[in-house]
Amino acid sequence: MDILGKDMHREYPSYPEEAFNVILEWVYYEKELMMARKQKRICKVPYDENLPVYTAWDLWGAGWGDETAIWFYQMYGKEIRVIDYREGTGNSLSEIVYTVLKPRWYRLEINYLPHDAVVVELGTGKSRVEVLEDLWLECEVVPKLSIADGIQAVREVFWSLWIDESKCKQWIKCLQNYRREWDDKWGTFKQRPLHNWASHWADAMRYMAVSLQEELDDSVMNKAIVANWL
Repeated sequence: MDILGKDMHREYPSYPEEAFNVILEWVYYEKELMMARKQKRICKVPYDENLPVYTAWDLWGAGWGDETAIWFYQMYGKEIRVIDYREGTGNSLSEIVYTVLKPRWYRLEINYLPHDAVVVELGTGKSRVEVLEDLWLECEVVPKLSIADGIQAVREVFWSLWIDESKCKQWIKCLQNYRREWDDKWGTFKQRPLHNWASHWADAMRYMAVSLQEELDDSVMNKAIVANWL
């Protein structure tokens, strides 16, 4: 108990619900994930062919598609339905489009990309946005925000998320491991994320949240947050 401290009940719960009774302050979305589970919003979320599908991307690496994380989500009223999540390594953007996007037959609407997707590659003279638009995808670039502002944007939209527990299993695992960096010198957590394997996948969610901020009414969301914790 001295070693694990208040994390003891999460790691070794006496009963299932006890695992969710402890909120880890150094895990960015612990509270939001806990509430989503409590409200059963992590469940089976089917694709509705009557609704358009939006995607949010994070792309990093030396080439166009070296590492890619893609969210697929639909909007219905105040619900954000995350229906799918895919990641790729070592694929070009064209390969990603034809092996990940096209086979799913989703009715794609807008694909949201990080701000640096407009940077032109010296070797080709094209940006990532231009490459995807050449492949008949409608793209928008999200505004550049600080990491802290992006994390806050995620927290604000999380209360409206319904997440497919099967197709988004890996992404949920990433969020559980997206945490603050430890400072050995001062013996406390820094006010910035640890750069680990979960970082880029969490970034894709930040881009999704930023794109959604104007779509969701703050007053409705604030009421939902208050109701959830009463």
